[in-house]
Amino acid sequence: MNNNLIGVDQEAKICRVLSKGLEWQVQFQGSFWKARAIQPNIDFSPSDRAYVVGRQNLTLLIQKIL
Repeated sequence: MNNNLIGVDQEAKICRVLSKGLEWQVQFQGSFWKARAIQPNIDFSPSDRAYVVGRQNLTLLIQKIL
């Protein structure tokens, strides 16, 4: 598993839901990525913002902005 830390001070914008409660497409640093939440039972909607806390291969790991 390749888990590279990116930093929690960087935000991504949720663009669309790929799999409800599991996977989203986000815009981050000018590119589109797949993303998964690090917390269970989290739901994001398009235009929500999330913190990027890491990367697992080509999938960003995100968490809710509190």
